[in-house]
Amino acid sequence: LEQPHTSAGRIPSDMGYRYYVDRLISDRTVQDPARQQVKQATSEGDALQELLRDTARILSRITRLLTVATTLRDHQVTVRTAVVSALGPQQALMVLALSNGHVENRMIECPSGLTLQDVGSANEFLVGAVTGRNLRSLARIKTPTAGANSASDKLLALLCGAIKQASRDLTRGKVITAGEEFMFSQPEFHGNAVALSDLLDRLTQSDLLHSTLAADGAQVVTIGRENREPLQQFSVVRQSFYVGPDEAGILALIGPTRMN
Repeated sequence: LEQPHTSAGRIPSDMGYRYYVDRLISDRTVQDPARQQVKQATSEGDALQELLRDTARILSRITRLLTVATTLRDHQVTVRTAVVSALGPQQALMVLALSNGHVENRMIECPSGLTLQDVGSANEFLVGAVTGRNLRSLARIKTPTAGANSASDKLLALLCGAIKQASRDLTRGKVITAGEEFMFSQPEFHGNAVALSDLLDRLTQSDLLHSTLAADGAQVVTIGRENREPLQQFSVVRQSFYVGPDEAGILALIGPTRMN
């Protein structure tokens, strides 16, 4: 428990909510009226974006929370060639040639003490770990376990970070939101509607929502300070959705940390 301010009572902390979600919460069956509303919305949409707009609108009305849908694009595009070249003692260039004809270039700041042999080893890693994989899977590429060569290890970590970011940039689709008005009815935000309005504008007009929902290894539920700023006032419940066998995006509900 924690005390928000001196005259307040005790409320559950983020850690308390995490304990509840992990150990005490039980699944509940979605009631038939709500299930029917969602089915009706999804049966009337033709294009994916229209389908998601209808679904997000219905979910926000049912839950009285902010609903966010993000889509993916080009996520099945694969990397044909991946190579890194040293441009000097402090910079290197990573080049990804993709199956759709696009060539993505990323500058890398080289760690001190890097040798041409280290660059050669990095290219061997790229051939084995990157070539032939699709962009969506590369958003979750793992950095190799550190060895005895710190400069080489740092270069591999920088390359993996650049590959993840490139993958997310190249697969970023649309962000659809619904239910912003329901956030103003939450008791936590009654006293500071202007600040909440500014915050919602920041969320919906930037890449923050997309990058947060697509974060590597993201949990299904993140609570309060488990989120990055400025989402630390909220809890986020997210779930990937699929078109056939392929992941097509993420649906999420965002509300106060104590949301039901």
